[in-house]
Amino acid sequence: MDEIDRKILDILEDDARTPFVEIGKNVGISEATVRNRVKALVKSGQIKKFTIIRAAKERMMTVILVSTASKSTREVASRIRKLENVKNVYEVSGDFDIICIAEADAVAKLNRTVDAIRKIKDVTKTITNLVLK
Repeated sequence: MDEIDRKILDILEDDARTPFVEIGKNVGISEATVRNRVKALVKSGQIKKFTIIRAAKERMMTVILVSTASKSTREVASRIRKLENVKNVYEVSGDFDIICIAEADAVAKLNRTVDAIRKIKDVTKTITNLVLK
């Protein structure tokens, strides 16, 4: 592998769909030479695969207020912290004992998190608020 191969790899790493003609112009070689070099890089294992990276989906966030049976707040909070999609857990004073922030890329995932919280022993009540903005 030489400097030209490294430049080709850098370009493809930034955008694997870059046309070989464009790569050739940037590197100073012909499109056919780029094609042959990429083929050789694949064959040698320097390029393992061409792939895509999806744009990040918009994340949804919910605030879950949780009441617990007396004297079990710390244990319930500890269990909530272990759940998927849970970002923050706060033990608080007031009408509720715990405030939980959960985040996911789908409402169904948030629903599963809320359902899991409701199944925790000593959880007596939950109120869920979806964050709008």
